[in-house]
Amino acid sequence: MHKGSDTQIENWESAAETMNHGSVVVAPKPTTPLSRRPFAGNSWFALFALLILLGSASFVTFQERIFAQSEHIVLTLQGSTSLGDELMPKLAAAFLRDELGAVQTGSRVAGKDVKGHSYLHVWGKVPGRSGLQVIEIYASGSSVAFECLAAEGSTHSCDIGMASRPITDSDKEEFPALRRLGDHSTEHVVALDGIAIIVNPQNPVSELSIPQLQAIYSGQITSWKAVGGPDVPIEVYGRDRDSGGSGAPGAPSPDWRGSPCR
Repeated sequence: MHKGSDTQIENWESAAETMNHGSVVVAPKPTTPLSRRPFAGNSWFALFALLILLGSASFVTFQERIFAQSEHIVLTLQGSTSLGDELMPKLAAAFLRDELGAVQTGSRVAGKDVKGHSYLHVWGKVPGRSGLQVIEIYASGSSVAFECLAAEGSTHSCDIGMASRPITDSDKEEFPALRRLGDHSTEHVVALDGIAIIVNPQNPVSELSIPQLQAIYSGQITSWKAVGGPDVPIEVYGRDRDSGGSGAPGAPSPDWRGSPCR
């Protein structure tokens, strides 16, 4: 039990005397000092944390707006993940430095599509030009390269299509605007890539020819027995169907040339 102050005791004594004379008086309720009010400190802490959270969110939004307002896209590239994931960002940075004279370069992910493919912005600070000069790279598959080139003039178009395979006759039928694509004036080889064929270490088949691989991935051969192995089904695995390394869905390109794989 806490002992009250002298003033509070006098108030209660005065009330008792008044009650003895037949009147009812409600004595003033003793006040609780601010420092003793429950949750007062926690409330201030919660308010402070909320202000920090709002400030952080505002800073992120402000930073995104600054980037968006100061970027000038000079080139857009879309297509192959084999090119767009590693090689093209390095070539883009070199282009900004060597061709545009950028004194500083960098990159950031400007966004992602529903499948998780990134829109990469490779930027450079070029003296005499306002804002950041940006090369946008969207790598989601070789088929996208032909789609964006055929969409010239629309919001889905691109300046350069990245493909891990040559354009096919079926591509030209689907996109009539690309019928001339494929000659030396429009197609430029920037790198040569290799595709490794891997089988289980316990598989007795040690060699497959290019025609055999084509037959396996096209579904003409479905058992290892047809290529010198046991009479068990072949389980085929391949890259994403949009990848240029697959040719047909989940299959190597039927245009393969070369020596038998070992």
